Amino acid sequence: MLFECRVAKEIWEMIPTSFYVSASTSDNLIENINYLLVGAKQDKREALNFFAGWNIWKMRNNILFHHKRDHILRVIHAAIRENQCWNKAMDIESSQKQSTGVQRNQMENIHESNKSKAYGMRMSLLLVTVIN
Repeated sequence: MLFECRVAKEIWEMIPTSFYVSASTSDNLIENINYLLVGAKQDKREALNFFAGWNIWKMRNNILFHHKRDHILRVIHAAIRENQCWNKAMDIESSQKQSTGVQRNQMENIHESNKSKAYGMRMSLLLVTVIN
């Protein structure tokens, strides 16, 4: 269904990624998904394939359960839009993690600095006590 039906093949041909369904594409769903995973790990833009597959699946469900068929371009645009939202969310999360890491390092430095000051004060008090 995701790779073999005529409409799905048309969608895969129009999605702007390196993946395309051909005679050499496996009939095995797991092999095709593994191929897509490898591609997505190598190039972030290839993650669009997963959103294409998801939207093909949703189109299938709309046909089956609601007797409503979306236009192929609508399915492709939805996949692209969802992929853009995903990438934006990942960029925000990544920048938050970096920001949090910097803040954590700053807090650790302050903590270490305070520990050093406290140690220095204790040593001064100890010296004063020993001298007196």
